[in-house]
Amino acid sequence: MEPSVSTAVIGQIIFSGSADVYKKKSAECLRSVSEHNLNIYSDFFFHTFMQHFKLYQFVYLNERQCNVNKIHLEVATPPKQDSFTEAKPVMVWEYNKTVEDIKEEVAHRKLEHEQNIENTLKEDEERKMMMALNLNNISVPMNREDILQMIQDVATVNITHTSHQLEASIATLLDDFDMMFEPTAVPRPAVMGPPPRFDMKSTPKSSPTPSRGRSPSLGQKARRSPKDKGFNSK
Repeated sequence: MEPSVSTAVIGQIIFSGSADVYKKKSAECLRSVSEHNLNIYSDFFFHTFMQHFKLYQFVYLNERQCNVNKIHLEVATPPKQDSFTEAKPVMVWEYNKTVEDIKEEVAHRKLEHEQNIENTLKEDEERKMMMALNLNNISVPMNREDILQMIQDVATVNITHTSHQLEASIATLLDDFDMMFEPTAVPRPAVMGPPPRFDMKSTPKSSPTPSRGRSPSLGQKARRSPKDKGFNSK
């Protein structure tokens, strides 16, 4: 077995070899540089560079792994700049931005409500299908208690489904109202003028409810046909 050589011994050998190389190169420089100046430079060289000889040796002679830090950096691009012809005062821009944010929030909330409503109605349909299967598998004859329980179960399923449909219609209507009225709560800059009016023609109108307990007007009496009068006289 070959004897192991310590790292200190190897470093000393390399250091002595480098010193011999330096002496050889210095002897060649004596032709153009005086011995006094060469001694000054040698003293500076061994007290500065050669003090860290082992460090330079370790860095430049050993293969080192290239460490590259892969860090994901999110770059936030600036917002799109409007042209000068579409420039707005700061207060108008802030107002429009606030209104857009409110509309986006209301639209997101409306989408969540629609998804919840869709899931609820889907569960109701599954319950109705299960109830229909149970009714088809009922064995006859049935006693009075079983019939009452069956009627109660069917009524509960249908009433629950109808209630959920009404709640869905009300929730959709409230979301539409929020979409229309929440932006109006934001203070509008005076330079923009009065706020726009809603088009009432596009909103559904409820049919007029006929009054109860009131006698027909004279115009209605006059428009009655003689046939109706004869029927009334009878």
